[in-house]
Amino acid sequence: MGQEKFAAVIDLRGWGYANCDIRGYVAALDIMQSYYPERLGRVFLIHVPYMFMAAWKMVYPFIDDKTKKKFV
Repeated sequence: MGQEKFAAVIDLRGWGYANCDIRGYVAALDIMQSYYPERLGRVFLIHVPYMFMAAWKMVYPFIDDKTKKKFV
C-alpha cells in the first residue's frame, strides 16, 4: 500500500492571547511527530497575526527538524 499524506491549512484570523494554548499546541505537534511523522505533507499558516510570533517562538524549539521544514 502507498503511504498517504495530508496537508493542514490553519487560518489564524481572530487568534489572540485569549485563545492561546501553548500546551495544546505542543501536544498536537508531539502526536504528529511521534505517531504520524510521514503522514504530514505540509502545514500552511494563513492570516498569521503579529502576536502569534511570540507563541510560535515558544513552540518552535519543540518541533523536530523534519517537521519544521513542513511549515509554510
